[in-house]
Amino acid sequence: MKAIDLTGQRFGKLLVERCAGSTITGQRLWICKCDCGGKTTATSSILNSGHKLSCGCASFFDLTGKKFGMLSVIKIYPHRRKGKVLWICHCDCGKETISGSANLRRGVSASCGCVRIKHHGKNTSLYRTWGGMKTRCHNPKTPCWKRYGGRGIKICDEWINDFSAFRAWALVNGYKPGLTIDRKDNDGNYSPDNCQWLTLSENSKKVRMDERIKKTSI
Repeated sequence: MKAIDLTGQRFGKLLVERCAGSTITGQRLWICKCDCGGKTTATSSILNSGHKLSCGCASFFDLTGKKFGMLSVIKIYPHRRKGKVLWICHCDCGKETISGSANLRRGVSASCGCVRIKHHGKNTSLYRTWGGMKTRCHNPKTPCWKRYGGRGIKICDEWINDFSAFRAWALVNGYKPGLTIDRKDNDGNYSPDNCQWLTLSENSKKVRMDERIKKTSI
């Protein structure tokens, strides 16, 4: 019986491009292009049975359109790295980068590298923000200590001695150079659930609003 030519036929997300020979058992092998851009091979029987309908991209959580820190996921990368799915991402700075699902979801990849730790984080604006928090809350000699540490404002255990933990939170929660860290509750501590990033203008407006609320409550 003459083998059926599957070239040009579609099976799920797979479009058969051409024959790639036969397996050692004599089954026809086909090269297929997936709608995601990736390529895979499959035998006639596997395709006809419906057991293979994508290059494997359909077997994982689709991150397309989601945002992680400064990265917006555009589409899946056509090749895998050690079998792992990769994504093409657009950074807020304008550049594109490629990152894996796990790194995006855990906050390890949150920019294209434009916000990078140097010398364990020193000499970056984000590191200075972290250091400024510690100074305000733990150094009685600093002029602003009375408004922070002097009235009981603290830094959470997660951040106090771990800049990498603070950085991971910052990049996943909207940090960009030029923004300032703000405590939502002015009487609360520096912690993930009580902090946000604001522009200088937004921060100034919030300070004035907090002061008005405090005066009317006296």
